[in-house]
Amino acid sequence: MDIIFVRNDDGTSIGCTPWHVAFNYSRFLASGAGDLVDVYCNGVQLPTPMSIGDKGRVLFRAGSEQPDELTLAAISSILPTDFPPLYATLRFEHRKPSTSSSSVVRVVECRMFLWDPDAAVVVADLDGTITINDVEGHIRTLRLGQYDFIHAGVCSFYDRLHRIGLRILYLTARPINWADASREHLDAAEQGAVRLPPGPLLTNSMGLTGALLTEVSLVVHKTPHIFKATVLKSVHMACISGGRTSPRPLFVAGFGNRSTDVQAYSDVGIPSICLLDPSSKLQPAATEPCDPFDSYADPRAMRWLLPRLSVPPLLADKVDAHLAEIIVATDEYEAQLRQTHVDKIHYY
Repeated sequence: MDIIFVRNDDGTSIGCTPWHVAFNYSRFLASGAGDLVDVYCNGVQLPTPMSIGDKGRVLFRAGSEQPDELTLAAISSILPTDFPPLYATLRFEHRKPSTSSSSVVRVVECRMFLWDPDAAVVVADLDGTITINDVEGHIRTLRLGQYDFIHAGVCSFYDRLHRIGLRILYLTARPINWADASREHLDAAEQGAVRLPPGPLLTNSMGLTGALLTEVSLVVHKTPHIFKATVLKSVHMACISGGRTSPRPLFVAGFGNRSTDVQAYSDVGIPSICLLDPSSKLQPAATEPCDPFDSYADPRAMRWLLPRLSVPPLLADKVDAHLAEIIVATDEYEAQLRQTHVDKIHYY
């Protein structure tokens, strides 16, 4: 799954989320364990190789998934501090010796997103929150490639938040085995001329069995929120290691489709939380009473959210500018609803 690399302006503080990387181990089970894995960042080989561990997992020395200071420093030297890219490509190459003169190469790639430590982040669940529901979302997007099975207005909604300057984090309980297919879905999803904005995809690192256990815990133990809260806490720790100084919350809003999403988001201090239902209605999980919004496309949803975002001062003007646009759009939307209501009365 994707990785988040956090660095302050002068590069003196660096943080990073764990590197959850795995090869398909079934064909190489007999001899893959212990083999070295070369790692490349934007085509430049890193000084510290990794190795194949249990069930195809790729690990650093002593079995850690956390990169050491030498690795982080090497990555920082590769990526410019002035106008850094949105993300870098990490390439993991496992060269398995063969009977011929060449070797068999297996490759895994992921994206390493570069964040400022004082970023403001919006968390979006995938199944039931981006897609219209959980089970059918799995089948249509992963098996059938129907990437348009998403809530109305979802692309424009998150695109606007991204244009304001917020980071979008996609969080899912899908297993790491499905990370590539899930990323393909996020890249291909489009409504009109608008796509979902780029952002790291963090999945269940335990693989298919672990993901199934997470889902079972929803039914039996009611504890799947622990997985998501743990992932979000690792992101927060990476930002602290990267030099975060902002007193504002890292995660400014969270979107899900289950009560356990609300619990996970609340556990990490997310102040503004909304739930989606299969009809695409968006319900704020707020202490004050609030009627549900029709969908992501309902401008009243964005009108509700923007004033509640605790963002860095550099983003405040952008929030205000977008809020002014949304207020106008909300007035027009409500006028249209009133006219539709009048038309229905006249019809009957």
